[in-house]
Amino acid sequence: MKNSIKRLLAVVMVAILALSLVAGCSDDQEPDASGFVFVPEVLGELDGISEIRDLVYSNGKLYFSSVVMQGADSAEPARKVFSMDIDGTNITEFATDSRGDDTQEGSAGNLYIMSFCVDRDGNIWILKAGPSVINILKYDRTGAELLLLDLSDFSANNRITGINAFIIDSHGNFYIGAWTGEGNSIFVLSNEGSLLFKLDVDYIDRLLKMADGSVAFFGHTEAGRVLIKIDYPGKTWGNSIALPQNINKVFPGNEAYDIFYCDRVDLLGFNANTGESTELLSWRDSDVVFDRITNVVPLPDERFICVSQTTGTATGMDNHSLIVLTKAPASERQEKTILTLASFYLDQSLQSAIVEFNATSEKYRIEATDYSVYNTRDDWSAGLIRLSTEIISGRIPDILGMNTLPYMQYVEKGLLEDLYPFIDNDPELDRSDLLDFMLRAYELDGGLYQISHSFYASTVVGNPSVVGEEMGWNMDEFRAVLENNPNADMPGGNTFEKRSFLQLAITLGIHEYVDWPAGEAYFDRGDFAQLLEFANTFPEDRDYNLTESELVSSGRQIMADIFLSEFWRLPIYRSLFGSDYVFKGYPTANRSGHSIGFYQGMAITTTCADKEGAWEFLRTILKDEWQLATITHGFPTNRAAFDERVRLAKIGADSEFPHTPLTQADIDKLMVLFESATTSLNWHNALMDIIMENVDDFLNGLTDAQETARILQNRASRYIAEQS
Repeated sequence: MKNSIKRLLAVVMVAILALSLVAGCSDDQEPDASGFVFVPEVLGELDGISEIRDLVYSNGKLYFSSVVMQGADSAEPARKVFSMDIDGTNITEFATDSRGDDTQEGSAGNLYIMSFCVDRDGNIWILKAGPSVINILKYDRTGAELLLLDLSDFSANNRITGINAFIIDSHGNFYIGAWTGEGNSIFVLSNEGSLLFKLDVDYIDRLLKMADGSVAFFGHTEAGRVLIKIDYPGKTWGNSIALPQNINKVFPGNEAYDIFYCDRVDLLGFNANTGESTELLSWRDSDVVFDRITNVVPLPDERFICVSQTTGTATGMDNHSLIVLTKAPASERQEKTILTLASFYLDQSLQSAIVEFNATSEKYRIEATDYSVYNTRDDWSAGLIRLSTEIISGRIPDILGMNTLPYMQYVEKGLLEDLYPFIDNDPELDRSDLLDFMLRAYELDGGLYQISHSFYASTVVGNPSVVGEEMGWNMDEFRAVLENNPNADMPGGNTFEKRSFLQLAITLGIHEYVDWPAGEAYFDRGDFAQLLEFANTFPEDRDYNLTESELVSSGRQIMADIFLSEFWRLPIYRSLFGSDYVFKGYPTANRSGHSIGFYQGMAITTTCADKEGAWEFLRTILKDEWQLATITHGFPTNRAAFDERVRLAKIGADSEFPHTPLTQADIDKLMVLFESATTSLNWHNALMDIIMENVDDFLNGLTDAQETARILQNRASRYIAEQS
């Protein structure tokens, strides 16, 4: 399967190079104006609420649980159950954790709210638990307590140590998911509290009430993640329900659908009897960031209420907002110029930017497609193949996410616009506002054809007293260090095994073996065969039995391959290697084995119908205020945002988790690394597939190093000649 995927990708890339890039933004990408959209109304943040769990609707009210502080003088939080109106007002407490009160004879101590649910009559049922104690309490809509059911004997008899799910079926029977001394089980009790039967499971995500009033288990078994009905009359498992492949977040259903679920693009309703899914709304068209959604609840009038969770960059605290989604004809939405955006993957930062842009722009609207949703369990490249195939067929978007796509080839064939003129003519931004080393790294023949909100670096780090004080090394110097440290049988720890080392070394040193302008390959001149033979002395597989610190302290590991995306990691390596560290990089002929990569590189295509509109969107992710407020992973590309993150890193405050402050020496080393790093611009997917197929033959003992180099020289030369 892996080789067939590689061959297919190679075919796709070759076909892309053969394109005559004349197709414009096709009309069939316009939205269907005769359909419907869901218009969002953000009701604002819920003050004093740290989380919203198990949001449900009943008889005009919303119910949820949340952890709050007990009082101004108390540092101990408590979980409470609340009701509120659907506009987020009139928040009323129903119940709270019981702290130190005598709930029943013979038991005193803390009882914690573990879960709650609402029955078909609108009564609220709350399960509280403590050491050897389980109580189920029933409240009416006004908050009056109607019943207290003591299940302490049941808890003791079944050695229950924790509760992770609770629900009531249409007949009033209780279903309790619990940890016991023997594992996880689902206990089914009568409405009087007597145990009827139990079912053992591996792990419980949640218990869901189905449209017919029965209960289903959603969680993990040996077969993977499943949805299985519980057969109450038969006291056993019912039918296992096949779930859609791209199912993501799951929410309780209603009378029409057994469950609601998301697939990163849409909210869908699922019918367990037919196995069919119905698209209900598009998160993208509704201007809602999917990754922030924590709860979705249907209302009787076809509206939906969802909860959006954001984390404050300054405080690190979660904020929750209610969003009401109302169905309306698409024709009523404000008419704007549609710009299409396609990417193999859209990170949360870019999704947020799209939503914010669509909500604030009076002229433009971004219609984005995340092609990763087309991946399957058997083929994680399906989305990339689909995106590439659509580009081949002429369906070229206005804005293109460049991650995993052949940047250099697209530029050579005239698919991408040079962004420097847009930057130079921008009324607010200019080149000095962006990090110059980042711009240089992605320049091609003086042009810049993609840009990003953040970047990362890849390198190799080690103790300067062991690997040498100067940054960078070639293969001979690298080999000499290993020969001087014979105990280092795992020199790079768990990151240096044969194939991964070769793949990274070839990627960073590809210019040593390929000269694209000259159309030449140099795999047969000797040093490539030496690289193969040297890499073959590395471990075959990774051994995770020992930690990195144990391997370093024992001398078995003397360096580490690192993916550097946050400042707070630097003190870790200072500690790991004994008070100091040096960025050596991978061994290459020019001693520059470091790389810089964009997290979400974005480009404007030359076929874009409105290039000024496309730039209007891209410029939003380059502003310092946006990057500081939005980016949670990676280094900002805006100079002012980067400098602010450096300032915060020096006091250990650039992350939600406090860390050892960086020293000026740390910052100086990091800046030298960034200035000397290159990119993978010479990466050609099809060529790298050819190289790694031959590398695999060598590592599997099918060819020796010299024969591998000779075969690869012939194959690579033919491929390069075809592209020239």
